[in-house]
Amino acid sequence: MFAQQCRHFIEVNLDRPDHHAFYKDFLTMEDWFRGLFMLHEVPWTDRSNTLVFIDEIQSAPTAIHGLRYLKELLPEVPVIAAGSALEFVLKELSAAPVGRVEMLVLRPLNFREFLTATGKGSLATSLDSIASSTALYRPLQQAFQSYLKVGGMPELVVNAGDSARVATLASDLIASYHDDLARFATPKTTSALRELLMASFQRGGERIQFEGFIDRHAKRDVVRNGLKVLEDGRVIELVYPTSDVQLPLIPNPNRRPRLHPVDFGLMGHLVGMSGAGGHDSHRGALAELVVGQELLAASFSPLNRLHFWTREKARAQAEVDYLLPVAGRVIPIEVKSGAVGRLRSLHQFMERSDAPFAIRVGDLPYSEEVVSFSDQTPYRLYNLPLHLAGEIPRLAALWVTESD
Repeated sequence: MFAQQCRHFIEVNLDRPDHHAFYKDFLTMEDWFRGLFMLHEVPWTDRSNTLVFIDEIQSAPTAIHGLRYLKELLPEVPVIAAGSALEFVLKELSAAPVGRVEMLVLRPLNFREFLTATGKGSLATSLDSIASSTALYRPLQQAFQSYLKVGGMPELVVNAGDSARVATLASDLIASYHDDLARFATPKTTSALRELLMASFQRGGERIQFEGFIDRHAKRDVVRNGLKVLEDGRVIELVYPTSDVQLPLIPNPNRRPRLHPVDFGLMGHLVGMSGAGGHDSHRGALAELVVGQELLAASFSPLNRLHFWTREKARAQAEVDYLLPVAGRVIPIEVKSGAVGRLRSLHQFMERSDAPFAIRVGDLPYSEEVVSFSDQTPYRLYNLPLHLAGEIPRLAALWVTESD
């Protein structure tokens, strides 16, 4: 898509032996680039209109180091570099390209992107407006059920019409994650990595303890270090709770984290939730994971993180599924269906915070209401269907502006 804006496109994959060898034949990045242009028959005079895409750049760490000089040497050449295990290499580099390279995290497709990719562009456009998405509630819900079965991994979405093919691709993808990440695990962790990977997808959405995560014989450090490998590789995210109701939201590493796999669709295929009715027994956890994945996909920033709130005191435990920072405010998000009277944790959060409103996401049409609990001050509650979860950051920013 970026390449369509340029006259020429040069793609390099440094995982390929021939591409890697060609890179090593040159002493400087500028010489290498000139060589690439010659090899691809692209005029050097047309370099400002040529996109160079360097894939699997982690296979040549010196190329990552060299990126920092491209802005000074060849600022006119647009360059994109990507890598499936880039985070591990960046941590080891003594001179990462800080300040000269924009870092972006590419996440699975969100629901809007899923609609566009599967030929439902008009439905995707309807998400722009509360009125149009409400009018199209039923077709959007039906499309969302398809999204739940497939998930957001691009190769699975491309094959969304072939359930058998999707299931095979999901299994292959999980296996490839293990093979990729095993290179970065310690010897002790490597032997447990496959079990940790499978357990992470099977227990997605749970708050976990490191002891006994795999079995009672697995040592805490092995589990912790193995999960850290999976997290650094962005296969999972461990979301630690916070007790803060205002910014900054500081996670508490001493509390049990909630485990989020990279894609709820992969989790569904692994644990057999992708068949008809298969999601019912995991409905609550799946809904929470979908909303979390949609919130993460709303930004490409590496700093975009998930937050959830707990108040863990004797006989007074409370938990709110997500907290969303918006314009200096903290907006609570609860993922569930049911009567307002069951939202006790949300009521407790609102009693302690200055949030102008709260959001509930579930199997329900859009609505808004004013609610209160006990003697606390009433607050506004926006009810959103699951298919609008990806629009929450945009809508919340609008509602915060209206409330000020």
